[in-house]
Amino acid sequence: MFDIQQLESIEFELANKCNAKCPQCPRYTKGRLLQGLNKDELSLEDIKQSIDTTIISGLRSVIFKGTTGDPIIAKDFLNIVEHFKQHNPKIKVWIATNGGLHNDAYWQSLAEILNSHDKVVFGIDGLADTHSMYRIGTDYNKVLSNAKAFISHGGNAHWQFIKFQHNQHQWQDCQELSQQLGFTNFLTLHSDRNFAETSLYPADDQTPRMPTGCVSCMSVNKKELFVYADGSVYPCCYLGGLHAWSAGVETETDYSMLLKMTDPTHKKIPNYNLEHIVESLQFQNFSQVLTTPLRLCKKHCS
Repeated sequence: MFDIQQLESIEFELANKCNAKCPQCPRYTKGRLLQGLNKDELSLEDIKQSIDTTIISGLRSVIFKGTTGDPIIAKDFLNIVEHFKQHNPKIKVWIATNGGLHNDAYWQSLAEILNSHDKVVFGIDGLADTHSMYRIGTDYNKVLSNAKAFISHGGNAHWQFIKFQHNQHQWQDCQELSQQLGFTNFLTLHSDRNFAETSLYPADDQTPRMPTGCVSCMSVNKKELFVYADGSVYPCCYLGGLHAWSAGVETETDYSMLLKMTDPTHKKIPNYNLEHIVESLQFQNFSQVLTTPLRLCKKHCS
């Protein structure tokens, strides 16, 4: 696959907790929270013990997103971002969040840690009357206030808009507002998740993604890996997400990529860090996905 010296990017799910209750989020199935969530969180100490600073210094980017949680809910989030910046000032940081937590001072501090090459993507799906129809549990005005505080201190903010039938009429207004507030980019997404389970429906111009049968593996091609909130390490967020969706129980041997940096009690396992995991035969053998793709790979990356 690749050795640890070739690793270019790490994506973190710092916590499987979230302040929002988006009805089409993978955290929920048929309206119920998945078993095993809201309990795991990586700390700064976990990362210091498990990922050597020589690895951090060689990375091109670090990503803080969420398959089952929002990164900024992690207590050590600012310190973790600062840790990566201290040991690799040139590293590019990408953060995706609903933006609904903390206060202006927090977001100003984050902006001061980051630089113009880094970005924070705020999920804002409409204006005051529609945003919370999907981003349940978040306050539209609070999100905008946090974004403004971040931008006012030099932060590079992107507005991400998921287009539904209930908010598509506000797409142009949101785009114009993003420019007025100083967002540097406006991203439009279309959702195709679980529509049968909710009252939310895709926008009229929704174009379904058709599989080609040919897998383009981000982990293999871009030398990335994914670290889940419980310390599990996977080639990508889709396989890591499957671990979360199955409550940590491997239901298919094809996906049994579970390799821990920490044990269930969150005590460090001696000599079992990220380098040992990447160099393991189990991890290295994943490269055969290009010739014999897993079902999950065919679904999401073909």
